[in-house]
Amino acid sequence: SRELHDDLGQALIAHLLSLRNLQGDLPMEADELGRRIDSFIAETNLTLNKMRQLAQDLRPALLDTLGLRSALENHCREFSLRTGLPVSFDADAELPQVSDVHSIILYRFVQETLTNVVKHASASQIWVELYLDDHELVLNVQDNGNGFDDRDARIQKGIGITGLRERLTMAGGELKITSSPNGTVISAHLPFGRAA
Repeated sequence: SRELHDDLGQALIAHLLSLRNLQGDLPMEADELGRRIDSFIAETNLTLNKMRQLAQDLRPALLDTLGLRSALENHCREFSLRTGLPVSFDADAELPQVSDVHSIILYRFVQETLTNVVKHASASQIWVELYLDDHELVLNVQDNGNGFDDRDARIQKGIGITGLRERLTMAGGELKITSSPNGTVISAHLPFGRAA
């Protein structure tokens, strides 16, 4: 993601500067060409913004600057402020060093599950918990929403759930879902100490 941001981002910025310089060199009577350059500048700006978002999505900068625990806590706090839905975060005080791959998987897990709760659960509270259980790192996202039939194949195969399951499985982990009319718990289980 850093190369995407640095290399492609710099190329797009240089491209924008060249277009603006070219536009400034146009004679006043070149209105049509000027409008076309304006349109191209707008499209390039849009592409640059999408590229920046993609770079952020590939590897959230917060993971590098804050580490997994603080990045998750920060995301939960910002999510709560943005949605108005209380999100409680708790993590073991002494978490082990987590690989980059596992950190990204767990961060994406929280993003996806929090979004799903807002979209589908009609919950009034969410609890996020990260802890080490024997040789397994566990991340639970629990809500007090309306729940669903956790045996329903349509839910188990939904795009978001499928993506979570695939990421966890590729890293040697597992996705567990428990739901009732009083809420849902979605858990990511990743083996600790395993090379990723």
